[in-house]
Amino acid sequence: MQLDVATGSTPADVDACVALWLEAVGARDGHEPVVGTAEHCRAKFDATIVSWRLLRGADPRLLGFGLATTTPATGDDAYLGLLAVSPSIEGRGGAGRLIDTVIADAATAGLPGVVLNVMTDNTRAIGLYASRGFVAAGAPHEHALTGREAQRYRRDLTRVPRP
Repeated sequence: MQLDVATGSTPADVDACVALWLEAVGARDGHEPVVGTAEHCRAKFDATIVSWRLLRGADPRLLGFGLATTTPATGDDAYLGLLAVSPSIEGRGGAGRLIDTVIADAATAGLPGVVLNVMTDNTRAIGLYASRGFVAAGAPHEHALTGREAQRYRRDLTRVPRP
């Protein structure tokens, strides 16, 4: 399957990303996302964007996306606040391509690192992040929306060759 990475830019792209986020969270958790998930997701697009990448196949349907921003809570690091792929293509390398592209964008922007939060029971995602050089940073914490235990991970970019 051919997967192409493009840059997001339009309100329609935001809508498609929010819809995919809800689909992916529902598939991950085995039930409908908690109330407020769509609004929480949509609000992340209001921050200063470092990287917003879309993953599409042969048809124009959105198959995945990654959004990294800067926020006061993450200091100088990029914050990979949203990363999702359609359950229909899980395990086909799409998430890895998106992460690699976001990391490259953050390095190009001169940022020292990329941070993200992941639910501690999401072992598949943790394995993917670890394979891309992310390491646990700090103690686990309660996720702001769901109350589930989450862990912050960080990828150091100071050792990544700059383009």
